[in-house]
Amino acid sequence: MKTMPAQAIQETHAFADEARDAVYRAIFSRRDVRGQFLPTPVPDEG
Repeated sequence: MKTMPAQAIQETHAFADEARDAVYRAIFSRRDVRGQFLPTPVPDEG
């Protein structure tokens, strides 16, 4: 099996600068909401 050099693989799968920047913005601006919940459970409606 013939393999491609790492540089060739990276070049064929490169993203546009704008797309890459958008992904990083989404990652860095993500907020974790798990700490905003109360520790007491919600009672079941019966």
